[in-house]
Amino acid sequence: WAIPAGVFVTFSPGCGELLAKVTPDRHTKQVLVPGFRHSEIGVLGAFDDQLALLASGGCVGGPSVVWFSPATNTSSVILGPPLTGGEVLSEVLYSNQ
Repeated sequence: WAIPAGVFVTFSPGCGELLAKVTPDRHTKQVLVPGFRHSEIGVLGAFDDQLALLASGGCVGGPSVVWFSPATNTSSVILGPPLTGGEVLSEVLYSNQ
């Protein structure tokens, strides 16, 4: 996913996916999302300078939908724990255009 802060990919080192940024020398460096440092991270999509993520507690725990801004290293839960009860079972992104 290409956004102004760089190109981001996911990778699977074992249990689940993690987020990484592609470096100038075409390697990857893991990105730790604030509030979800020990979580499985999947990218749902990108909008403007943010990534929409599905973050869960690694191999266990319910997922949350999160906006992540790599440029400012901030995240905001928009659905799921700890903002709302329950868990996110599926997600669909859509454009308003």
